[in-house]
Amino acid sequence: MIEIQGQQLRIRVHSPGKYTEFKTDDVGEKGELQRIAGRIKRTNKWETQSWRLNLNDYSSIKEVIQQIKELKAPYLDKKKAVKLTKEYFKLKNVKGGVKWENLKKQLKKFITLLCG
Repeated sequence: MIEIQGQQLRIRVHSPGKYTEFKTDDVGEKGELQRIAGRIKRTNKWETQSWRLNLNDYSSIKEVIQQIKELKAPYLDKKKAVKLTKEYFKLKNVKGGVKWENLKKQLKKFITLLCG
């Protein structure tokens, strides 16, 4: 599942229900990209549950798109993640600024269209 939560793009690799606990690791520059790891109930091993990209910490949309393309997530719909990121930046950069409530409504509508 790929979604926008506030200023973050969250990319779920696995359902959270299969884990007993979670931890967050910064990857690369502090705050930009975070790996959420979950401890698997049956094996007690850690694996990537999701990725979070703090969109406001990147200086350009190109950096975000490059980061998405480099993620190690074999089943990730990278095209969908890029499309959602472009829509976020498009709404964010509207002349005169964007009210967060309007942005949330637009993103919710957009996510509904993408996810069905």
